[in-house]
Amino acid sequence: MALDWAECPYCKAERPSTPDSQAGQAPASPATAPATAIAPTRYREETKMAGRLLVGVVFTFSWSSRGQLFPVYAGRNHAGAAPMTREGERTAILVTEDPAVSATQFLILYQQDTGQYRIMDTSSSHATFVNGERIDSKGIELPDDAQIRAGNTLFIFKKLLPPTAEAELRPQGDDPPVAASTLL
Repeated sequence: MALDWAECPYCKAERPSTPDSQAGQAPASPATAPATAIAPTRYREETKMAGRLLVGVVFTFSWSSRGQLFPVYAGRNHAGAAPMTREGERTAILVTEDPAVSATQFLILYQQDTGQYRIMDTSSSHATFVNGERIDSKGIELPDDAQIRAGNTLFIFKKLLPPTAEAELRPQGDDPPVAASTLL
């Protein structure tokens, strides 16, 4: 959410209208709003880490027909049902809807110096599977388009590669120059 917004206009537009709000009355305050048993998974701005390169995304359609998208940054990206890990790190892929997901289920690690993506189970009480194979705390290399099963949730992982410096400098729609000898 932008720093100068009092409320996210996208979230506000997605809220169902109530008879009270249609009559011009203010909606119920959070203190009087009914409590829900399980809070829906939300992407939180706090999960952004300043200075960390965006290197991938994880998404799922298990709990919402519109889907849920989670960014994967260089370094450690924890997934689970608890907002914080046992080590006090913030959970980047927070899934609160699935009772079969452990507090800290798995970790996606991107090592910037090697360009390698790894995934490991974080000794969860439920197993983590990648492309149908159970993984352990040693982990495996995480391939592009991998299917990650944690509890009852199926995630898809996509690698993101930043554009090359040459591609950033080239105007959109322009093809790279072709040598004259290749046209003959």
